Amino acid sequence: MPKRSPEDIVQVNLRMPEWMRRCLVDEARKADRTLNEEMTARIMQTFYRVEADKELEVAQQQRAVTQRLFKEMQRALGVNDEWPAVVAAPFKRPTQRKKK
Repeated sequence: MPKRSPEDIVQVNLRMPEWMRRCLVDEARKADRTLNEEMTARIMQTFYRVEADKELEVAQQQRAVTQRLFKEMQRALGVNDEWPAVVAAPFKRPTQRKKK
């Protein structure tokens, strides 16, 4: 039996409850897709979501490290927790002018 290429399209038999099949059919119609396209798209989304979750976790860890280092730098420099007015000013909401 010849080896399959990763690009080959293969048939897979899948068992599921009828209510789930009906939901998939409804969603496929809404998206103007075939049932097969709908199922394939949803399976691919799970792979993308897993990767996105991993990237989010790494970003959160990096943020925590950055915050910890920033606090250590503040302590070492003897700076309080408040941002200096010069740094914070661009982030403040502008005050609205009073109408005359």
